[in-house]
Amino acid sequence: MSLPLPLPFNSALNPGHQIKYIRLNPSAQYTLLFCYGAGGSSTTLTLFQDFLTTHPNLALLCIDRWVLGPDAPSGPALLSSLSSVTIELLDHLSITKISIAAHSAGVYQALDLINRYPERIKIVFPIAPHIPAPFTASKIMSWMCTMPEFLFAAVGKIDKLSDTKAERMWLRLIGSPKIEHVDDGKFAHSKRLRDVLQSYEPDEQEMGLRKERLDLDYRLGYSRVPGIEVDDLVQLYRSCTVDLVWFICNADVFFGPASVERIVKDMKSCKVEVVLVEGACHSDIFLRSEVWERIHERVMTVDNG
Repeated sequence: MSLPLPLPFNSALNPGHQIKYIRLNPSAQYTLLFCYGAGGSSTTLTLFQDFLTTHPNLALLCIDRWVLGPDAPSGPALLSSLSSVTIELLDHLSITKISIAAHSAGVYQALDLINRYPERIKIVFPIAPHIPAPFTASKIMSWMCTMPEFLFAAVGKIDKLSDTKAERMWLRLIGSPKIEHVDDGKFAHSKRLRDVLQSYEPDEQEMGLRKERLDLDYRLGYSRVPGIEVDDLVQLYRSCTVDLVWFICNADVFFGPASVERIVKDMKSCKVEVVLVEGACHSDIFLRSEVWERIHERVMTVDNG
């Protein structure tokens, strides 16, 4: 199986800024930007190659987000600079307008892009997106925003157990029962997950970047990035003017139906359609066939309507 590697793009308008991206099915008429969840990378698109085979009119684009480092933009510029370079990349690729799907922590990347360049966005699909702590009514979420740094760092390390190497080891231990479930049509990627985990092992540098991205996603979502407060994250939602089709699941403890209902009441400038995905959980909802079939249908409707 051929695994696409991320391509570099050097910004001319923002000297010194480089992003890496993967674009699948580039000749397709419609483009969807996918913003992956916490700690992911653009290689996530590999999971959707099978889906694109049966939906050839859709192209997928995914961009690796910044990591925290000495050259990283600070405060709100962490998001705004990424949005600026993303638009520059779209221009470079001759893409006029896009739709966006964003899973979990990827929603803040999407919302900043939407709010700064609404004229370039057709429709947006939040998929169990991260929601600021005040709207989750969760004491745990609120505590994550204020807990001592050493405890917060420990929580992040625990979540790193879900990296690619650990997943590959886990699959060897449990065999194939879970993967057999994947083949039942509920998931968009069929056997792709197993193939990717068994054949793709990122090098040490890439693994380091993934851990840094995970750390940044956690810090951003829990308002622990200097210069970005919880009110800034809330405002990203409140300022949205592009219509949303929002996928949720009952099994999502923090970002489920009750939390969505609370924050949607504050979103006065856009229409929000909420879709409940039965049987899904926070970690697998973005892989569900039902989600991607609905996304494809709505993208076609917007473009042809």
